[in-house]
Amino acid sequence: MCIHLQARREPWIAYLKWYVGRGVDAELLCIPCADLRAAGQEVRVIGVCEECYEFATYEVGNLRGVRGTPQIIIRPEPFDHELGEASLPNSVGAVLDIAPIESEGRSIWLILDESGGIFRMDADSGDCLQVASASLVANQITSLGLGMTFDITSTRRATGSSRPS
Repeated sequence: MCIHLQARREPWIAYLKWYVGRGVDAELLCIPCADLRAAGQEVRVIGVCEECYEFATYEVGNLRGVRGTPQIIIRPEPFDHELGEASLPNSVGAVLDIAPIESEGRSIWLILDESGGIFRMDADSGDCLQVASASLVANQITSLGLGMTFDITSTRRATGSSRPS
């Protein structure tokens, strides 16, 4: 953030969000500082704490636009953008919840069915194996589904936790 925006204590100072070309990193610049940056001149910016950032952006600043360019990351190798279809085997009952196992790097899913069966399914190969079972409480089932979440932790354990109905 430029020093003018950081030092301002009364509303309103017009400012721009200026992308600096590293990911989506941006700096907040008052209009005169943005004009200097656009002309190729160096602009002094400082890092601020969250409280100062919120004060500058919500209490005294008036965002007028966006300049600069965010970093665009190019993937040099092609990737398959077509969707695939996989059928559930007959051993899986009505699905109550499904969650990806993202750490696998493939299309691997954990599925909870109506009987409490927890299945690990490889959507690429079609392999599906029951890996655990859960006890489901009938009063948690509503017309909108189960009142529970289905999460995969980083240790690859499936956990079900109740949500208030």
